[in-house]
Formats: sequence, structure tokens, C-alpha cells
Amino acid sequence: MKVRQVQFFVLAAVIVALGFYLRSAGEFRGLESGHVFHPDAAKQVLALSNYLNDRYVFYADSWFYDGYPYGLNHVDEWILRPVFALRSAIHRHLNTGTPALGTPDRSELFYWARALRVLYGMLVLVLAFFISRRLFDRQGAALATALLFALSPLACTVTHFATGDIGVDLFIAGMLLTMCFYVRRPRAVWIFVSGLLCGLAFAAKYQGALGFFVIAAFLLLEWRLLTRNAFLLFKRSALAGAGLLAGVLMATPAYFINPKRTWHDTRINFSLIKNYGVDGEFLSKPFFEKAWFGLSHNTPRVLDSLGWIVLILCAAAFLRLTVALVRKRRMLSEDGEQGPRLILTWCVLAFPLLVILMSVSLKPAVQPFHFSYIQLPVCVGAVYALRGFVFNGKRFGSLAAFVLFLFAVMEFGSAAVKEQFFWSREDTQEVAYSFAHHVFHQPTTATDRGSTSTAVKYFYLEENDLAVFRNQPYRVLRHDADFWNSVAVTPVPSIPFPEEHDWIFMNGPVFPRNDRMFKLSQGSRNGKQLVFYEHPPELTIGLRSSARPVEVHANIGGAKFTEQLDPNEQKVLTVTPRRWKRFRAAGPDGKEVFIVPLTADVKIGECWVTVMQTDEEVAAFRLYGGDCPERSFPLAEAWTETEAATRMDEIAFLHSSDTDNALVSTGRVSLLQHDIELPAGEYIFDCTVAVDGERGSLTFELVDPHGIVTKWTPSNLDAYLYGAAWKKNWKIDWAKPESFDLTAGVQTMRYRFAKPFAPYAVNIKIAAGGDNCRILGWNLRPDSELLLKQISAYRTDGTVPSWCVRSLSAGWENERVVNGVSFPGALKLTGCSFPEQIKSGAPLRYSFSFDIADCDIRNYEEQVVFVHLLDKDGKKVATFDYPIQFTRIGSSPTPLIEAIAPADLQPGTYDLEVGVYNVRTRIRLPVILSEDAPFNAQQHAVQLQKVIVTSP
Repeated sequence: MKVRQVQFFVLAAVIVALGFYLRSAGEFRGLESGHVFHPDAAKQVLALSNYLNDRYVFYADSWFYDGYPYGLNHVDEWILRPVFALRSAIHRHLNTGTPALGTPDRSELFYWARALRVLYGMLVLVLAFFISRRLFDRQGAALATALLFALSPLACTVTHFATGDIGVDLFIAGMLLTMCFYVRRPRAVWIFVSGLLCGLAFAAKYQGALGFFVIAAFLLLEWRLLTRNAFLLFKRSALAGAGLLAGVLMATPAYFINPKRTWHDTRINFSLIKNYGVDGEFLSKPFFEKAWFGLSHNTPRVLDSLGWIVLILCAAAFLRLTVALVRKRRMLSEDGEQGPRLILTWCVLAFPLLVILMSVSLKPAVQPFHFSYIQLPVCVGAVYALRGFVFNGKRFGSLAAFVLFLFAVMEFGSAAVKEQFFWSREDTQEVAYSFAHHVFHQPTTATDRGSTSTAVKYFYLEENDLAVFRNQPYRVLRHDADFWNSVAVTPVPSIPFPEEHDWIFMNGPVFPRNDRMFKLSQGSRNGKQLVFYEHPPELTIGLRSSARPVEVHANIGGAKFTEQLDPNEQKVLTVTPRRWKRFRAAGPDGKEVFIVPLTADVKIGECWVTVMQTDEEVAAFRLYGGDCPERSFPLAEAWTETEAATRMDEIAFLHSSDTDNALVSTGRVSLLQHDIELPAGEYIFDCTVAVDGERGSLTFELVDPHGIVTKWTPSNLDAYLYGAAWKKNWKIDWAKPESFDLTAGVQTMRYRFAKPFAPYAVNIKIAAGGDNCRILGWNLRPDSELLLKQISAYRTDGTVPSWCVRSLSAGWENERVVNGVSFPGALKLTGCSFPEQIKSGAPLRYSFSFDIADCDIRNYEEQVVFVHLLDKDGKKVATFDYPIQFTRIGSSPTPLIEAIAPADLQPGTYDLEVGVYNVRTRIRLPVILSEDAPFNAQQHAVQLQKVIVTSP
């Protein structure tokens, strides 16, 4: 294969891959939540469902449905019938004896219909190459046309709607190619097929009929400039007209089945669509006034969508070719194939200009994506103009063509990047619904209607440009919006928003379910987009860790940082974004929209990130993280203890609908199946229970799923101890369990508890006694009245709330640095704190420290240090454990574990031997030594020190 051929295939493959990437980005966006965006999509998928079930005529007694063009859905049907038949055959083959698969329901058909739109879009891209190749006889020109069309955002937009718009693009492109065939070989069949394809385009969308202009104009110019044969003109025109009619009838069987009703509905629907959304006052204006208004207002939007550079080049090429045809019309008949090809090229270039002139002058406002079917001719015209620069014999012609082509690619490329950016993220409708659903018990959501004063949150992203039905402005409306808007942040603990979203809208009050707070973990979607309606300000970033240490790498608008957190720690950082995306007049009241990218990842552990921009948010974050701020903690004047209870009853926190285990038969013991990241504060837990017998009992207690046991008494606030049997769910001593006696029937218990920040992740254990109990539902929320009283007292006389504690860590004892001991996965032992002298049967405390910054062990939390005491014969006489998940990244002390030395341990001197094993698999990790040390290769252990045991 020649080098040129290799280059051609490589370039063609790149263009095809690029076109597919842009056309398929976010193709199934919104379908899981039932959002179809384009209002016509639902009725077109309904038509597809009817056709697949052999219902070729259906009426809804509504002009919105009846008489609408559903031609492309027949093409969908023709493709999907064999696909579904094959699927059913494969299913029967693999599942013998099971019923055959039928036609998918409408919700599934949306996926099939959209997937077919991508297929059609790729077919149009391939046709763009062959049309240009036929017209210009140059592979380079054909590739240039294909590249421009692959990047065209307008051509990509229509592949995302399950409507007939892409059908017009497909059939018009097919018609242009068949006309190219006719120019090469003027056979009647090509004229008929061209008309047929125009008929199919009309059946897909009414504007497809405008494609017949290319055929009609070509036949007239061919007759006038070449053949001068009126009979031949009549014959070919009749063939084209017959093809047009055949295409319409083939794609709309209703014209055969019920022609009178179908023609009537078509006329009505066409008339209503023509004037849909047009004010009566505008329709009453004089024709020229309407035309000028439409031209002046619509033309810039259409040009923006089609591309200024390619459209200007197309118009220039049209004028140049018009002059050439006028000057050389006597020579056209002598040029053989070249004459008809020039005439067809002129028709192709005139087609988009005529469509724009006709369409923009008839309506006060147009939707740009309806012009996607002329994008291909525009690209062809632009490449024709660039060819003129290359072959005009001028010295810098090729350079000018290259520069203009580069500018056109850059214009389309930047617009395509914007389209891909929005298509690959969820729609504002989904985010608005999710916000209202999760923040309020009884939300009210609406689109951009109602006064601003009733909106508690708004979601604006972009103008109505190419994709008119994407990212429409949404607002969450509330009857008490004035109250909530007067509160910068609710003065209660915040928890992460329960759903992951691409967008974080930085407006409105901060509710307990904080939509500006999200979780970072390995493998999670850690890319966010911060949306502002003003120049991005300096931001404060709050970081929190849970039971394991964390290393966070983040980039917020070009401001990068790396932070290490120990277990159950929080940090507050300040960053200033340096880059963002800016969109004019896309926000509320025409404000600019600024979108700051946030990317972050964690190497180990889990981290919760909170984005803040006000002092009130930072103060609440610090307060409920146990990091007590100044006594001037801001509290909105609107908050009173009585009103807080009323308002907070309308706000969601955590309740049983948020877990799959909401309705569970408790039997004797039940543990809620998800850990809760719970900040410091006072809480109320209400649980509704049904007793299936005469008597029963329930005991509630807060537990730490990671094994922390905090000894917290008023006289010893800094004791932070760990139990030796760490593998169990230990109760937290400061949150005392509470028991309730139950009688037959349904009743609700209320369990109150206070909680410091550490441990951040907790759970609630429910132990049942007596007759069987069934949990019908539960609700956990901050005790807002009590919290406000405590905050008021704190501000007034400095009384610190008992829960306002974050770090209760005790220091090391007998710290000793360890060097040269490591394990596979870059797990390095760096410190040991074990008493050099202990007593038999007496308590002892110990800990180990590891360098885990470069650790790549996936099951890190399963690794445990085993600690053995060996006598002089090497016999194991005592065993202790230490979970590595308790270690810390930084230099701060590691938590101490408390254990009891065996009572039968004889006085003497023992060797302390340690190693690491997996608590699940019981497999030990090999020890890697870089320095000489006593080493038991068979046991994968290393001796660290001597321990003296004395009598009690």
C-alpha cells in the first residue's frame, strides 16, 4: 500500500472517530430519569412503538400528534424489526423454553431511537465525503469537507433527539449524492431516486421539501444552458415529481389507509407549526415589516450556529460561481461532464442561502437546530471556495486557503468542545429535581416562571442556542423563599448531598443536605463544575476524613493543592481560581455564567469536600467539625428557637427512604446497613416500629463501624482509646444506649444523643427483645432547638457545647523510630510505641506508625499488625493486634490501643515480634528489610525490641 493511501485511511479513520465521539457524547443523557428534552421525541417514539406493533394509523385528536410527520420512524421500524427478530432468536436459543422477546416498551425504545440517530449522523458524515469527492474529484477536498462536517456542532446536536430532524439531514444528503451520480451518468433512475429521497425528507420533517429546490433548479438550468429540450425537461421533472410523491407515500402509509383524514391533518398541522408560538400581533403586521424583523433578529443566531467563516466562504463561492456561469454559459455545453457538475455545484451552494432567506424572514424567532440539514451544503460551499484559492494561480493562494480552513476548523472546534462539554453532563432539569427532592420534604419545582422572590435556588447554565431544549433554566420555588434567602446557612450540621452531580450551583442558602459537599473516594466521579453568576471569588475548601488517613490532590480552576489528613480530621483551605469557562447572558436576568472546573482524587481513604464562599459557611463547617470558632459565630436574626423547629420540620436530613433497608424485619438484632457521616452536634432519631405480639423492647445505641471506642467523661476529655477486640462494632461511651418497652401495635420511639466530630462515620444499632418487631421507618435529624440554645449560650457567655470536640487523641508512650522495615505495596513501618516493661494481667497501651503516602494496597483497611511476645525458646506466649487503618499520614501521634497482658504471663524478658497480615484472608505480607535486624523469614516477622514482664 502506498504512503498516500495509508495517510488517507489514517485521516479518514480519525475524522470518523472524531465525528462519532461528538455525536455520541451524552447520547442517553437523562433517559434513566425520564427526561427526553425535545417535546416532539415522545410522540415520535410513540409512533415507532405503534409501527413496530403494526398500528400504522393512530389518532390522538390533537393537532400536536395528528398530521405530524413520522416518516423517519418507519425507517427506524425497518431497521429494528430484523434486529429485534434476531435478538428474540438468540434469546430463545440461550433460554430454551422461555417466552420469546416481544417489542420493547417505549422507555426502552428511546434508547434504540437515539442510537439510530447516531447511526444516521455517521451516515451523513460518510455521504459528505462522497458528495465532495464526486463534485471536486479530489480526496483532499473530500476529507476537508468531512472534517468540517464532523466538527459541526449543529450536525452533532440533532443526533441527540429522538426526532425526525436527523432524517432531513440524511435524506437531503442522499439526494445530493444521487444528483452527483446523475451528473456522471444522466440516467432517469437517479432523478427518480433523488425525488424519492426528497419525499422521505418531507415525511421526516416538513422543511425537507425544500430540498427539491436542488433538483428543480438543476433541471431548469440544465434545460436552459445545456439541452434546450423542453420534452426532456418535462420528462425528468415528471420523474422527480413522481419520486417525491412516492417517497412521501412510502414513508406515510396513512395516506393509503385513510387519505382524506391524513391530508386534512397534514394541512392543519403544517399551518399550525408554521405559526407556532408566534404572537397574533406579529402576524397582523405588514409582510415586509415581518420579513425585516425576522431577518434582523434571526440571521445572527442562524449564522452563529452554521458557522460564520464557512457560511461567508459558501456565499463567496456562490457569487464567484454565479459570475463564472454567466460568463461561460456558452461554453458549458462543450465541457462534457464539467458543465452539469458546475450547475449542480451552483444549486448546492444556492440551496442553504435560499433556505436561510426564506426561513428567517417568516418568524420572529427560529430554532437554529432546524437548519442542520443545510450544514452539509454550507461545508461543501466553503471547501469549494478554498479550492478557488488553491487553484487560482496566485502566489499566496494555498497559504490563504490553509489559514481560512484553519480558522473554520477552530471556529467549529471551539463550538464543538462547548457542545460536548454540555452534552456529556447531566441536564439542569435533573439537578433541579434532585435538589428539590432531597432538600425539602414537600418541594415545589418549576421552570423559568414566577418571580425571583419565590425562588430559593436557580439552575442556569447556557443560552438557548443550538440545543434549545437542553439545560433550560429551572428554579426551585418556595412559599417561604424570603425566609430561606435571608439565611446564609442553616445553623445545624451538614451532611453530603445524597446524589453525585457534575454541577455545583453556588447560589441560594446552604441546607443541611449540602449540595456543595461531596465525597471523594477511589473510583468515584471526582470531576465537578462550580457554577457562579459573578466573577469567581476566592473560595474556602473544607476537607474531612473518616476512619482512615487521606491524601487529596485537587485542582480548582488552575489552583492546585495536595493535602494530607489524619483519621477523623478536618482542614480549611483558601484557593483562588485562575481559569474558568465564561458564557454571556446565560444566567438569571441576563447575567454572565462562570463555570470553574474542580478535579480531585484521593490515593487512600475517603474524603468529604465542601466548597464555601461566605464567612457563615466556614464558621458552621468549623463549629460542627469540632473546631470551635470565635464566639462571634454568625447566626441569622431570622432564626429563633421556636421558628427553627417549624422550619426544620420541612427540611430533609436522613430518613428511611434513603436506604434499601428501610423496611426490615428486625427479628432480635438489626443494624442499619449504611454508615452515616455525621458531624458533631445534637441529634434526634425517631423510629416507627410495629410489634407483632403483645410485648417487646428495643435498644438504640450509636456505634462506630470502624472500631473506635472513645472514653469521654467530663474529667477526661482527651482520652482517645481503642479496644483490643477492634474487629467488633464497639459502642461509643459518650452516646449511651437507650431502651424502650413496647406494646402491641405501631409506635414511635425517640432516641436523643450528642456526638463529637470523631468518629465521623457512625451507625445506629438496634437490638430487639421480646416479640418480633418490624421497623416501618426512621428519621434522623439535628435537634435544631437545642443546638440554637447552645449556640446562643456560647455567643453570650462562652459556654462551649459538650459536643464541640474534634481531636481527642492521646500521645505516644515510649516512642521509638523504626527504620528499614517495609512490606509489599510501599507499606513502611516507621514507629513503634510498646512499653518496655509490663505487668502480668495489667493494662497496657501500644501503637504502630506506618508511612502510607505511597501505599498502593487496594485492601488497605484489611491489613493488621500482629504483635507476638516470644520467650527465649522462640515460643509465642502472648498475641496482640493493631489495625493499620488507625495509622496517620503526618507526624502526629497514632491512636493507642488498650489491651490486657495475659494473667499467666511469667516474669522475664521477651522478644517483641511484629508482622502484617490480612484479616480476611489470614495471609501474611513478606517483610522487606533494608538494614540488619532479627528476621523470621518463615513467619514473615521482624523482632523490634525486648519487653520485660514483671509480677502484678
